[in-house]
Amino acid sequence: MTLIDQIQDILARALRAAQADGRLPNIDVPDITVERPNNPEHGDFASSSPMKFARLMRRAPFGIAESIAASTETGGILESAVAARPGFVNLRLSAEWLGAQVDAIRHAGRTFGVVDDGKGARVQVEFVSVNPTGPIHVGHGRGAVFISIDDNEQHHLRAIMDEIFGEENFRNIISVARVKKNIGGTERIRALNRGYNFVLFYAKSQAGLIRPPTTFQEKGERWHAFDAPGETSTAYELFGMRPPKGRHWMYSKERADRLISSGRLRPNPRTGKPQYLLNPSNSTMLDSNWTDVQEYDTKFDFPNGEKNVDLIQRIIGMVADRDDIILDSFAGSGTTAHAVLALNKEDGGNRKFILVECEDYADTTTAERVRRVISGVPDARDKSLRDGLGGSFTYCTLGQPIELEAMLSGSALPSYSALAAYLLHASSGISAGGDELQARNDDGLFYSSREMDYCLLYEPDIAWLRSGRGMLGSDRARRIGGAARVRGKGRKAVVFGPGKYIGQRDLTNMGVTFCQIPYELHAAG
Repeated sequence: MTLIDQIQDILARALRAAQADGRLPNIDVPDITVERPNNPEHGDFASSSPMKFARLMRRAPFGIAESIAASTETGGILESAVAARPGFVNLRLSAEWLGAQVDAIRHAGRTFGVVDDGKGARVQVEFVSVNPTGPIHVGHGRGAVFISIDDNEQHHLRAIMDEIFGEENFRNIISVARVKKNIGGTERIRALNRGYNFVLFYAKSQAGLIRPPTTFQEKGERWHAFDAPGETSTAYELFGMRPPKGRHWMYSKERADRLISSGRLRPNPRTGKPQYLLNPSNSTMLDSNWTDVQEYDTKFDFPNGEKNVDLIQRIIGMVADRDDIILDSFAGSGTTAHAVLALNKEDGGNRKFILVECEDYADTTTAERVRRVISGVPDARDKSLRDGLGGSFTYCTLGQPIELEAMLSGSALPSYSALAAYLLHASSGISAGGDELQARNDDGLFYSSREMDYCLLYEPDIAWLRSGRGMLGSDRARRIGGAARVRGKGRKAVVFGPGKYIGQRDLTNMGVTFCQIPYELHAAG
């Protein structure tokens, strides 16, 4: 069990304790998640789960965080658990526990960290230049793929997905309700109308875990068994018995005593086994039958209907954290962007979306819907949608591909503006319209940011490139570096070109970084 798994178990027990004591509603909620905070001042680990529970529990996120923090066991792995606004539980590891890990590492010696994952499998190791903004990969270890399909083709899609992702990573076929049709005027029909379509769910790997969705369901006060799976230190004697083999009592003895005193823990009148009283709840965990939500909607008049925002929000909520990226390769009406923006508005998240659409309506329909939901839809029933969900996005169109082999052979040299736009984005993450980027002087300056000048010594002419006119020499380097410093103290310059007559050490002293094209397209990052 990893450290994060152990901490999540501690917080899960704290949540159950707060529910058992009546401080939080006793309803089914997704599993608690833990992650490293970006700011070390917020602790070694943190959980944002209270903000995910707020809507289900109908409580303020900070109040939920306070209840979980107050019930969190400290003194072992954790030194402290503190609630922080708007709804975080910030956690610090115990110095004593950390010190014990040093002894464990020393005792393990060379075997520390050794795992059997991938043992016996052949692997290919590749080295790439470090460039966080470049196209290194899509997805992460928790990644998941959801594909909507109808009854005619779902079995073919299943076979294709098994081949791509592996049968072991198939998780579910989710049934989603279709729009009901009333067929009248005939006594006999060839077949029943299909009442649902399918969503195939595949995980990237076995490490992927989801937060199961819930739905409204009234449950009255009820008694529940007090033992839970797994063996822990909470195996004390209770009502003359200990937990069954492989299980443990849910809470510490002190908490159990408090529950007994309040009448919320007792022996089962029939079996004598311990059971505790659950509060009334209004939600239950969903299975793969999602006939409570329709697949399509017609609010934005997309031909043949658009995907239902509630459906996409439910899917995103299962797998994505508050700062994840959601990719929709067939964007259609833009529902995925709408769902991401709605979730961010709801819980203050920073999720991002990438939409891909190849049809002619990409700008007029797909992007236009996203613009509308950001700024507000006056005739919408939902107030937040009328007011606008906020957020922003960049609309891009694809140009001609820039390929290394074609550039080396001279068979397909991109225009100056297209190559400049590509290099700027690959090296800095800055997006600019290709038509706007042209050389402003003889030294190829085409863009200036707050900290950096970008120069490209290039013409889409193989004879020019071979002539040496694009080579970076000492005189040109001094001009470029000096001009950058004139525009601001400490400014530097990046120069892209076919070659140089001066070493990088001397260029560094001039405040210049050189990147040879077409080889080092990412080196400036």
